Amino acid sequence: MRRVLDLPDAFSRYREIGGVLEFGVFEQATGSDEEVITALASILETDDPHSWFRGEELLSLGSRSMSREALLGDWYDASSRQLVKVGTWQSKDGAIYDDPILTELEGVAIKSGGSPVPKLASGGQLAFAFLEPPDTWLAKPAEIQHIFDEILGVILPMDEPATVLDWSSADLPKVADFFEPGLEWWGVFLFSIFLPASGRLTVVAGSASD
Repeated sequence: MRRVLDLPDAFSRYREIGGVLEFGVFEQATGSDEEVITALASILETDDPHSWFRGEELLSLGSRSMSREALLGDWYDASSRQLVKVGTWQSKDGAIYDDPILTELEGVAIKSGGSPVPKLASGGQLAFAFLEPPDTWLAKPAEIQHIFDEILGVILPMDEPATVLDWSSADLPKVADFFEPGLEWWGVFLFSIFLPASGRLTVVAGSASD
């Protein structure tokens, strides 16, 4: 298994504008649990001497298989393939938006509103974890949607069968201290996506707080 370092610019741009998810994309994989552990250890590398990683704990916690739709969750509209800004929002001119498609808010000055947070480790909700970082975005809705489309096209293309596993758990801090911050309120997320036809394995990890 070999990590893919030459990824599209969308991956680095996502981090630049405030995204908090970590992506590890690997080729020549078989999709085994052991490879998921190796991949996770690779993307969580740190120079912090107090950081630690216990891959064997991940196997004991286990995973659950899910569909593409379940992985993406409530912050994604499958029919339009668009991110959804879940919640009720009021613009400065008084217009009300209930669960709008993200790009519908392009150029809209939001006065008030709020988005719920999924129940901790309830399953899936990758679109939420992508779209709702704890801090403010440094980009407009159209660019955020474009970046999401570009990344999704690499890790979960529509025309390829995929094996999707959700490893998210409130006990993930037993695996790595990376997952501690998300327990405060935002959440902890860990997914593996394997494309058998191409031998590509992607691990997505997220844990953050403000």
